[in-house]
Amino acid sequence: MTSRLSAAKKNEVDEYEVDILSGPENFSGGSVLFGDMKFDDTDLFLIAMLKDMVVAPEFCWSNPNNTEYGGCYRVRDYQVKFNRVDDHYAGFSCARSVGKTEREMIFSFTHYFRRSDENLLITAPELLHLHPLTKAIEDRIERCRLTRECLRKDKPGMTGFSHNPFGVEYSDGTKIIGRIPNRDGRGVKGQHQRDLVIEEAQDYPDAGWTEVHETVEKHGDFNYHFYGVHRGARGGGFARRVQGGMFKIHTLTAIQRQSWGPEEKRAAIDTYGGVNSPDYRRNILGEAGAASSPIFVVARLMACVDQNPESSYNEKTYVQQHFRWEDFSQSGLGIEHVIDLPATLKSNKILVGMDLGLTNSPTVASVFAEIDYKAKGESASRKRLALIRRFTLQHFKSKDIRHLTYLIWKWRKDVMGIGMDTTGLGFPIFQEIEDDETYPEAFRKSVKGWKFNEKITVSTASDGGGKESAIEGMPFFFQPQEEDADSVSMTVIELTTNYLREWVDSNYLLLPMDNEVVEDLLAENLQRVQDVSRLTGSKKPNRFHILDSFRMATLVEKIAENEYVEEQRGGPVLDKMMDQGMM
Repeated sequence: MTSRLSAAKKNEVDEYEVDILSGPENFSGGSVLFGDMKFDDTDLFLIAMLKDMVVAPEFCWSNPNNTEYGGCYRVRDYQVKFNRVDDHYAGFSCARSVGKTEREMIFSFTHYFRRSDENLLITAPELLHLHPLTKAIEDRIERCRLTRECLRKDKPGMTGFSHNPFGVEYSDGTKIIGRIPNRDGRGVKGQHQRDLVIEEAQDYPDAGWTEVHETVEKHGDFNYHFYGVHRGARGGGFARRVQGGMFKIHTLTAIQRQSWGPEEKRAAIDTYGGVNSPDYRRNILGEAGAASSPIFVVARLMACVDQNPESSYNEKTYVQQHFRWEDFSQSGLGIEHVIDLPATLKSNKILVGMDLGLTNSPTVASVFAEIDYKAKGESASRKRLALIRRFTLQHFKSKDIRHLTYLIWKWRKDVMGIGMDTTGLGFPIFQEIEDDETYPEAFRKSVKGWKFNEKITVSTASDGGGKESAIEGMPFFFQPQEEDADSVSMTVIELTTNYLREWVDSNYLLLPMDNEVVEDLLAENLQRVQDVSRLTGSKKPNRFHILDSFRMATLVEKIAENEYVEEQRGGPVLDKMMDQGMM
């Protein structure tokens, strides 16, 4: 703590400046009058500590996982300068997982000690982005007795917190306010304060940038700060401010993380496709990288997300579980004892998509069900294909992955199918299921597998109406190659991406407030899909596992509708011929 205090220069105490290096001799008579209260040097020293964005969290917070420091919270060394940025106009354009969110949490926590009867506005593009940050802020304020005791609770039922979408109110009138801009920016209108935080600024809408600029009272000690990670897009509000020169841009790279080393670098190179790839430059170096074409329109994708955290779908219907083999090996439990599958589910359409992985690559299983869902503003419910379960297996053996697959099928034997990405290490797992005669035949038939870069033929004349009617409504983001009058050929990754876009653009897909899901879909781009499509081998980058499991589910749906003729392996048409004794 002493070293942290020595590193802090000057900290304000209301209208007084306190030099915490030189001690009590700065104060005439050893005290300062403020209203009816008299602060001596110890009081002022404490206030200076609580205003400092390095000392305050280390003084007030805990971190049970930090065994090296006895459970105390510790600001990492490379973040000290980062946390003490005092520019009025500042942008934090950094790599991923370097402490941006922690800085926002600390800035919000110390707001009460820096301001009196003034607001801090925290805004993000969508509630999905805002909710995780404000939830973490609320948790820190509630867990610290000093801030918890200062919350406004003078009326029955008041807790000091509100969630529409978010607010913190202290007893002296100091507030933290959370807002989302909406498409026209009206969500941040009418706000006027000296502190502004923009979260996920790379996705903030242009109308929001226009309106939020006027919310900041730009006089005295004000803070106009935004945080984000480059997506490579040019011309948006985030890019203009990063490149414009008005904002002082601060960057942290993943290389500065204490965990960074040769092994993590090799994993990053494998994941992003080399040190010169746009994704490596953005996510590791914090640079803009090359411009890329996103697959999904943000507004349409967000329209598929249920952004009410207290909805029945978010709280009850959707469940995500992350299993690590290290935890299972110690407990001695089998996965059948902990997997959460719904006991009752009214649905006549169940789809499962899986992205298979071993060692460093996780296995992700996504379960979809068509349910009746009434969205906000709609007069009646309608059928939506909802993500109801997401299971992630880390470091599990192939037999455990096969067992999970069997458990899902056993839960609902009427599942339309279980689609598997068999690129790379997934192929032997798929083969083991196919060849294992101890499994029921119905289970083995329900499991389908594809490599992303293999080509399959889409029948276009199955209804006798020709190509136009057979594939009507299919969004050809990727153009097929025409085989003959009745069929077209595409790689699996291109075809499944087209159909997933159809789910999104038609608002048929229903997604939960799960940042990992949305980020996986938004990070995909045209260039990467084309690169995977052109691969001659089976290797693909170690990422987009959730998205890839979604892709497999779309193919399961189309197989059930008999829209495919698979030329490289057996498929629905070939199976039918075999059943009829034609082969």
